[in-house]
Amino acid sequence: MLSLHGPVELLVVRGDDVTRDKVLLAPFDELLYLFIRRGSPTERALNESHRMEIHARHLDGDYSVRLVGHGHAGRGLAGHPERHALEPWAPEGVSQTVLLAAPFVPERVEFTRVEVEESRVRYHGPTDAALKAGALGRAWLRVAFGGVAFPFALAALIVPWIWLGVEGADYPGRPLALMLAMGGGLALLGGVRLLTLERSYQAWRAGRLRRKDAPVLSDGLLAAGPVSRMGWVMLLAGVAQIGFLSAWWGGTITWIALLANGGVLLGPAGWVHASFSRLEARD
Repeated sequence: MLSLHGPVELLVVRGDDVTRDKVLLAPFDELLYLFIRRGSPTERALNESHRMEIHARHLDGDYSVRLVGHGHAGRGLAGHPERHALEPWAPEGVSQTVLLAAPFVPERVEFTRVEVEESRVRYHGPTDAALKAGALGRAWLRVAFGGVAFPFALAALIVPWIWLGVEGADYPGRPLALMLAMGGGLALLGGVRLLTLERSYQAWRAGRLRRKDAPVLSDGLLAAGPVSRMGWVMLLAGVAQIGFLSAWWGGTITWIALLANGGVLLGPAGWVHASFSRLEARD
């Protein structure tokens, strides 16, 4: 139905702030692609929020559709891997270089259709994608400590605990030292991970990395702006805790907290990979 509707109203929701735009769309099996312009308020809004809605209403009131879901600003149409399938749906007379194909995954459908006078058919319910998306907290944990970061997160918890256990109960301020070593290590790792994945996401949008290099963000489960800001917060929190640990205890426990989490390895490696890769990614 939406394929024949024409322009639909797109809402990007961030708390009480809503950005509205009229866009054309391309319907695919499990998602929709929305055509938005580079540098538009809509692209900027999608950098800050992954929550989206689509509203479509027939001029005569025969039907109305409201879709609620998630997505992101997408990749440029000119270099998109699905470009040939998207081209027939794109706005006419607009250069592909200024268009972005923003994916939208519906999580909830609200559909109302007038069959006969005063008779309405309604369907309100979630889609399969709502179950796949999972909880927001799960997405944050996955982006901060998932994948290659998971064993380092375990090390950030286990190694300080083992070392302080070996030192024994006579170690001065052991409970506080353990809390700072664990917390500082996890915060440092999480901050590094969030910042490098946000950079990888931008590189993927530019066609330099594969989609798997930017999980969660390339799925539209979190927006790049909040991920970047949270990354800096966690990074500074980790540095502050390890700095306090160094000032009061110094020595081995500080090096353990700093190195066991793997942030000093993953950070530079991920940053270099995202910044200097020139792969023409096809996914």
